[in-house]
Amino acid sequence: DKPDFSISVKFFLLSILSVLHDKTSEFATPLPGWLTDFLLKINNPATYKLTVNELCEYTFYSHSHLCKLFKQYMGVSLTHYFTQLKLNYAAYLLRGTDYSISYITGEIGLDNQGYFSGLFKKSFRETPLSYRKNNKSV
Repeated sequence: DKPDFSISVKFFLLSILSVLHDKTSEFATPLPGWLTDFLLKINNPATYKLTVNELCEYTFYSHSHLCKLFKQYMGVSLTHYFTQLKLNYAAYLLRGTDYSISYITGEIGLDNQGYFSGLFKKSFRETPLSYRKNNKSV
């Protein structure tokens, strides 16, 4: 049984939207509507099991064109952005749940726990287990 994360997920999404709002203020023009809608869709843990190619289905753009436009507007690649979303969600789960590392790996759409651990360590400078130990919520 999964605990009800609705309030935590809403807070998490609001935090991301706040960051996006701050990011858009750096541009002379606001983000186009399609990109705002796309960001709202992919900033949802339900999409984290999708691949970047599958994310393209949320737009009318090809993979290469979407990646080019995303980088142009956001300043980072779509792959990097989406990976960071997944890793931040994994960190949230590590802090607030007792889910196994393999379960969390699957929740963010990865099949290989070793690969996940390497990505996580590169981003957070500690292994998932160490991160959980040092950041566990009460």
